[in-house]
Amino acid sequence: MKTFKKTVAVFLFLLLITFSEKSFSQNVLTYFPKTDSYAGCVIVKGDTAYIGGSFTSIGGLSKTNLAAVNMRTGLVLPFINNAFTDPVVFLLYNQNKLYFVGGNSSNLGSIDLTTGNITNWRPRLTYKGTTGNPSGTGKLTSIAVYNNKIFMSGAFDSINGVYKKGFAIVDAINGSLDNSYSDLESTIVALEQDKYHGIGPTTIAIKDSIFYFGGVFFYNINTGQKTSWNPNPDNSLIKTFAFGTNTIYVGGGFSFIGNQLRNSIAELDLINGNATSWNPLNNITSNGVYCIGHAKTTVYISNLSTTDYLESYDKVTGAKIDTWALGTSVISAMASYGDTIIVCGFGKLNGVNYGGLAALTRSISSGVNEVNKFIQKISVFPNPATNKISFTLNEINNKTLSVIITNILGETVFNNTLTYQKDIEIPVTDLNNGIYFIKIQSGNNTYAGKFVKE
Repeated sequence: MKTFKKTVAVFLFLLLITFSEKSFSQNVLTYFPKTDSYAGCVIVKGDTAYIGGSFTSIGGLSKTNLAAVNMRTGLVLPFINNAFTDPVVFLLYNQNKLYFVGGNSSNLGSIDLTTGNITNWRPRLTYKGTTGNPSGTGKLTSIAVYNNKIFMSGAFDSINGVYKKGFAIVDAINGSLDNSYSDLESTIVALEQDKYHGIGPTTIAIKDSIFYFGGVFFYNINTGQKTSWNPNPDNSLIKTFAFGTNTIYVGGGFSFIGNQLRNSIAELDLINGNATSWNPLNNITSNGVYCIGHAKTTVYISNLSTTDYLESYDKVTGAKIDTWALGTSVISAMASYGDTIIVCGFGKLNGVNYGGLAALTRSISSGVNEVNKFIQKISVFPNPATNKISFTLNEINNKTLSVIITNILGETVFNNTLTYQKDIEIPVTDLNNGIYFIKIQSGNNTYAGKFVKE
């Protein structure tokens, strides 16, 4: 065990000393592991990020198509080592089980996170297609969970051998069909025949018993009634959702939604469906917003145009913060952890190959890269630290120092004014294990560093 801890400490230290200033400029957390190939989906539960794709390694460790990463340390966890022969394209969490959809979106299964074993939950999708050919493989386009029931939509016409046209609900425990919401099913099927031609909607989602269906209509699962909440977009095919506390961020190809002019992205009130005052001044064209996610203070979007971009916007003002060129790829999934966002599906960010997986944070931008401040990098030692950290400052004209330490969530864990001396010590015994960023302000000078607490 001591040898393992020593190895981890050395690994983290090497990661930190290679954490370049370029990483700060675009807020990419370089301690986060890379995959050797495509990573297409991610969800975060607690301090763990679950990542799916078509890779064979992550962080230099052998993992096939599915992995778990500790968000505080960036270490790949000894999750499940079973080889998944099919790429994982969707992930869903429910009651300590991780549901996965693999291959061409028809290979469904789940993992018990307590035991690490694959369960016997195995619904089967098939699809004849419009030509009436013998049943082939069905395909999911979206998946959601509510009250131990899994809601699925996509290009299929049967599940478990029972006719279901593009939409079905199965029990989250045993995978059997659930027919509790026949009115919802019939409404969706009718819409699919008219609008989607038998293929499920782009996006479904559920929050607080309200079922959101691709921007077309909204349904109260508990009462069985269609709700009056309707932002009425001029292009009703909403491509992506991201729920806030009392609002929902939506992206698509619309120009008018929630009674306001909005260009492909909007924040909507969950009570009345109106667009809020949040209105990022972007120039999105072509096919609009493909993927959207948000962290503590920041909204991230992936748009489709001649050159694809990932962009970040302030959650309050709507001001643009950063832009990353994606080349010809797009972001397929995002998941947040405090003020950090994990993005999947791309090839490169600003020409740098990240293997389709990266973690970005604004905490560096707001805490270290302040505008019009001269920033000097400081070395923090010991690193990794256990009980205390130390650093040395030279040529200080002020008698006091403002010292702020933030964690990977963007939370302030230390904020104090210290009397200047050449060698500074700060106790860190009470901090949780993980990555931390330190900023020291003295007059017009700003100093920045980072360290690992173990």
